[in-house]
Amino acid sequence: MAESFGVRSGQATRLWKYWLPVTMMLGLMYYLSTDLFSGANTLHCMDLVLHLLHRHPQGNGVSDANHLMRKAAHMLEYAMLVTLLFRAFRADSPLKWKVNWAVYSLLLSISWAFVDELVHQAHTRSRSGSIWDVVLDAGGALGALLVLAMLDRRGARWKAHSAS
Repeated sequence: MAESFGVRSGQATRLWKYWLPVTMMLGLMYYLSTDLFSGANTLHCMDLVLHLLHRHPQGNGVSDANHLMRKAAHMLEYAMLVTLLFRAFRADSPLKWKVNWAVYSLLLSISWAFVDELVHQAHTRSRSGSIWDVVLDAGGALGALLVLAMLDRRGARWKAHSAS
């Protein structure tokens, strides 16, 4: 009985340690895709900051910067999500990389992108879902996984080099 309790306690700890950050990230992403963070609202905030800094860009400069900032945010938040998912699948494993973990992490990230864009944002007042944003989100997730794979390879090469 005590062993059983210890196993359950360890599973609960792993659940909190690895999956709570994933859940919190999903909640943050859901919040960021509400009307509060629509393009018009972030543009207004950017205008306000530039005004406070006594900067007055000409033409569509602020609008273009807002657009680029929003697309970069898409890629960054999905890079963070896929990294947290990969960490959760890896959990306490001594292995650093498994293709299965990367595939599961990528598939879940892309699934969330579809739900966020085509279900959630499509039903908000001032936002609309876009398949192109799903592609951008997938690119951010894939890019992060490629960085993780390169870091793993570099670490394996470093260990092999230092062992010889």
